[in-house]
Amino acid sequence: MAAATFASLWMRTPLEYILSWGVFSGIGTGAVASVLGAAVVNRWFATRQGLVMGLLSASTATGALVFLPFLAWLSAQYTWRPVVLTVSLACLVLVPIVALVLPEHPGDIGTQRFGEIDGSAPAKPARRRTVGLAFSVLAMAAKRPIFWLLFGTFFVCGLTTNGLIGTHMIAFCGDHGWRRWRRRACCR
Repeated sequence: MAAATFASLWMRTPLEYILSWGVFSGIGTGAVASVLGAAVVNRWFATRQGLVMGLLSASTATGALVFLPFLAWLSAQYTWRPVVLTVSLACLVLVPIVALVLPEHPGDIGTQRFGEIDGSAPAKPARRRTVGLAFSVLAMAAKRPIFWLLFGTFFVCGLTTNGLIGTHMIAFCGDHGWRRWRRRACCR
C-alpha cells in the first residue's frame, strides 16, 4: 500500500492512475482490511470473536474520523501531493513497527489464544467446496428476516458512504465552489 500510493506521485496518465490507485492500492487496502482482521481474530481469540471483529471494524471508522480531517485540511491548504506523501510515509512507518513488535501467533510469546481452555488450535479452513459452501450458506441465511435487516442496513451504509458521499459529494462541492467559499470564510 505504501509503494502504490508513493508511486502515484509520478502518475501522468489515466492508466497510471488506475494502476496505482485502482489496482495496486486496492490490493494493499484489501490485504489489510476485514480479511486480515478475520485472520487475526481467528488466530488470537478462541472466544468473543464477534466482539473483537466488531472492535476491529469500528477502528476503521475511528481512524477515518481521526485522520481524514487532517488530510482534508492538508489538501485544502496545499494540493493532493502532500496527502499522498503523508499516507505513503504513514504506511511505510507502520511496516517495521508491525514486523518487529507484533508477534504472528500466540505461541510465539508463549501464550494461548484468548479464552482457549484445552490448548486446541484454531479450526483449519475447509479446502473443498468453498464456493458451493458460500452459496449454500447464503441461501440458508436469505430465508431469515435478520439477514434482510442486516443486508438493508449495509446496503444503505455502503450506498451513502461510498456511492453518494465518496463518489459524488466531494466532486459536487468542488464543482460548486465549496473550496473558494471556505477560503473566503476563513480569511474574513
